[in-house]
Amino acid sequence: MIYLVRKRSKAVVVLALLMVGIMATSVLAAPKVFVNGLQVKFADTEPIIDNGRVLVPLRAIFESMQAEVNWDASTKTIRATSKHGAVLTLSIGNTRGTLDKDGLQTDIIMDVPPKIVNGRTLVPLRVVGESFNKDVKWQSVGLSAYIDDPQNYSHYIGEADYYMGIKDWGRAVNWYTKALESVPNDHQVMYKKAYCNFQIPDLNAAMFDLNKAISLSPKKGEYYELRGKVYEKLGKSSEATSDLQRANELKD
Repeated sequence: MIYLVRKRSKAVVVLALLMVGIMATSVLAAPKVFVNGLQVKFADTEPIIDNGRVLVPLRAIFESMQAEVNWDASTKTIRATSKHGAVLTLSIGNTRGTLDKDGLQTDIIMDVPPKIVNGRTLVPLRVVGESFNKDVKWQSVGLSAYIDDPQNYSHYIGEADYYMGIKDWGRAVNWYTKALESVPNDHQVMYKKAYCNFQIPDLNAAMFDLNKAISLSPKKGEYYELRGKVYEKLGKSSEATSDLQRANELKD
């Protein structure tokens, strides 16, 4: 009996040590953060979990989302601007912030405010992601947070229009293609995609989308005008003349 008690005592001690080790690992492990599938690398300060919320170093997370960030040391205020122009303003120790988007200002309420840790500013991950129209998910098993672009038409169009605006024609075409997969008969998107392909130039692709756009909306003068220019580039002068003439008629 004495032998059995000692054996059980050893087992209990071993089990207790294992539990302490697991708990210590959980406490010491820093959350991982992924943006569109790529892990964000943090230089000298890792993300933390504060009262159930993930806080991350501000510059690394904003730059991973192609946002510009400014830090005002005198007021301890963070001002981040997304590539689409949304402006998120947060302050150290303040659970209230603001989001300026599309001409409207919205109040942001946080459970845990931004804070300074080891000289670095940390901000709430979910607030940052959702303010900039991202999907945010948390997996407690691997202590991993995932920030992903939403898979919907509105996002595709926003991305496409942004890249078209900065004349990144290839990326714009890619996003317009995704938009058309969601809404196949959007003739305006076909026209924009065709315009980008014309700039690349990928004349056959531009012609394909213009033909379909015109079949769906045959009274858009700008559609005929662009197709006329494509015909000119292809050396088809009679077709070009016909389309450009039709474009002028519709404009009048």
